Formats: sequence, C-alpha cells, structure tokens
Amino acid sequence: MSAMTATTAPASRTLLFIGDSITDAGRREDPEELGHGYVRLLADHYAAHEPTATVINLGIGGDKVADLEARFGPDCLDLAPDLVTIYVGVNDSWHSFTRGEHVSEESFEQGYYGTCWHSWRPPCPMHRC
Repeated sequence: MSAMTATTAPASRTLLFIGDSITDAGRREDPEELGHGYVRLLADHYAAHEPTATVINLGIGGDKVADLEARFGPDCLDLAPDLVTIYVGVNDSWHSFTRGEHVSEESFEQGYYGTCWHSWRPPCPMHRC
C-alpha cells in the first residue's frame, strides 16, 4: 500500500515592479504591458513555474525618486501586491549631468527610504539593495 500525498496549488500572488526606464523597458508598447526587459524575463519564469502569479510592470522611463514618491500610493500601495520591487535612481544621478537637475544624496534617501520604504506595511516583503 502506498501513501498518497496531497498537493495544493500555491496561493495566487501579485508581484509588482515599479521604477524608471530600466523597469519600463517599453511596457506601453507591449500588448501584455510587461516590456522587453527584466520584468518580461521574470514574468516568463513565473508563467512556467507559478502560473497563478500576476506580474505587473509600472515602470516609467525618466522617473526619479521624487516621481516614484508621488505615485507610490496609487501605483503601488493601492494595488496591495504581495511583493514589490523598486528600481529607481539612475535618473537622479544622470539628470544632474544632462539637464543640470541636481538631486542631493539626502533628498534621494528621504524619498527612497523615507516614503517608499517606510510607507509599506507588512505582509509584503521588501528587500533593500
């Protein structure tokens, strides 16, 4: 007699990716709105290994931490995702060279760690890089 083991499907999760053009990667031109970058690669992975997962790409090219800070509530918190990945900051540095728009380290930290990081409430895991 063999023992039978019951397997249950994992609970459906929502994974939200938010940030600048590195996250965006042409998502608005993509019918699935995933873009053609790392979010697409991860969405393909989840489609194969966790097909009940929903992957959302809300990257916007050109965004700086202040832009992300302004839209973090409606574009992230209001959607109540199970996991959030934030990829932003290159424009905060780059625009000081190309547009003369200086963002101080303190201002960046205030926006990133202050608003985006501390406004999130469990149970969503966030990992600081």
